[in-house]
Amino acid sequence: MLIENNLHTLETDVDQTLRSRISSIKNIPNLDKATLVLDKKSKSALGTLKEQLRHGPVTLENTLDVSFKELYAHSRCYALMEGMLKLFSKDTDVVANGLVLSVDKMPIHWLVKLEFEGNTYFSDAYGIFDSLDDILLRYGIQSDVIEDSFDPDDLDDQWQEAFTGLIGELHDDCAEQLEALSGNTDMDLSEVIDHCDFLFLRDAMMSVDFCLNKELGMSAGM
Repeated sequence: MLIENNLHTLETDVDQTLRSRISSIKNIPNLDKATLVLDKKSKSALGTLKEQLRHGPVTLENTLDVSFKELYAHSRCYALMEGMLKLFSKDTDVVANGLVLSVDKMPIHWLVKLEFEGNTYFSDAYGIFDSLDDILLRYGIQSDVIEDSFDPDDLDDQWQEAFTGLIGELHDDCAEQLEALSGNTDMDLSEVIDHCDFLFLRDAMMSVDFCLNKELGMSAGM
């Protein structure tokens, strides 16, 4: 019963965190303009990150609060993975690929594998690491874990069905929250997806910022 209560508390906290993050973008008047601003900030952050990585193997821990990590590492890790892939696609020096960790054909974690100047790194809501073992140990994952690359744009990818189902459920959750916050009970799905895409990209950007222990002027309502 204690375990069930703890799980219920965690789910409630995650839901509240998601509502808070959606609330922070609901009043953005122009997502296209906000995305352009975000793109400029991303170039600065990615440039700083590359300089940091050039010093050799590193562990860059995300200093954002626990609620962010609970949302994007233990609950909606696939959403941050999508945001990270879009973020790193803006820099041709870094090759980013989705990575799915699975046990018994069940996905247990979605993250990003980065290749930069001959070195490999792994990124999720907890930070950027030069060894996958840092992530496996955190989750208590044993040696029988399977690692598969994943491309969200590849409709034939073996994990596409699982990803589509998860991201679809998240879009539904976001739509419900956006409609409640805006009073618009008939939002177009494309509008919801645009807001979600911006949110995941922005939060990926914030994750990189805080891995560098440096905020690049990101505001909650940006």
